[in-house]
Amino acid sequence: MEGRLLEKTWAELAGIGWRGKNSLLYSEKWGSHFLLGELLISAEVGEFKEEKESMCGDCRLCLDACPTGAIRKPYQIRPDLCLDYFSLHYDGILPMRVRELMGARLFGCSTCQDVCPYNREWKKVKLQPESGPGLFIPIEEVLLMDEEKFRRIFSGHTFKGKALTLLKRNAIVVAGNLRDRSLFELIEPFAYDSPSLLRQHALWSLWRIDPSRASGVFRKVRAQEIVPRVLQEINALQKKRKS
Repeated sequence: MEGRLLEKTWAELAGIGWRGKNSLLYSEKWGSHFLLGELLISAEVGEFKEEKESMCGDCRLCLDACPTGAIRKPYQIRPDLCLDYFSLHYDGILPMRVRELMGARLFGCSTCQDVCPYNREWKKVKLQPESGPGLFIPIEEVLLMDEEKFRRIFSGHTFKGKALTLLKRNAIVVAGNLRDRSLFELIEPFAYDSPSLLRQHALWSLWRIDPSRASGVFRKVRAQEIVPRVLQEINALQKKRKS
C-alpha cells in the first residue's frame, strides 16, 4: 500500500494534526515524530471534516534549513531535490551536487524536522531502537557488509526492502565527503569489480579523498572500463581538477 493511500490527507481531515510547511503532519503533542496507521474496512461512514488550522504561522525555519532547497515554497516539496528521497528511494547515479550535500548522511534526512520548534522537546528524548543500525553505523562496516548481515541489521528498518547496493552507494558517497584517507583502500576495489553504479560513485569518492592517488586508479580503470558513463565520470573529475 506504500504510496497508494494519502495518509496525511486523511489524517488532516480526521483532525489528527496539521500539515507543516515541510509537508509533514504535525501535532501539538508529538510534533512530527509519530507514525500514521490505518485500518481499511468496508463499512460506510458519514462525512466528516475536522481539519486543523496550521500552527506554523510566519515561521520558515524548515524552508531556510533544507540543504538542497527542496522545500520550494510552504507546503510544496520537490522530491527530486530531497536528500531523503535520493538516499532512500532513488537507485540511480546521484548528481554531484547531491553527493556533496549528503554530507555524512548514510540514509534519510531530517533537517527540516530538527529545526522545527514543535520538535524541540523531542531533542531531549534519547531513543534507542531494539534492533536495526541505530542512529550511527561505521562506514567501514557498511562497505564490508554482506547480504546476510545486511538483512539481519536492517530487518526492522526502512531499508529492509532495498538493495545492499543502494546502501553501499550511499556509504561510498559519505566516505568521499569525509575525505578520510584511511578509507581509500576500502573504496578502491569498488572502482574495478562491482556494479557500474558503485564503480562510478567510487571514482568520485576516491577523487575527493586523495586526487593524486585517485589519478593512478583512473588510469587502471580506463584500461578495462566499457561503460561510457563511468568513463565520462573520470573525464569530468579530471577536468574539474584542472579548472
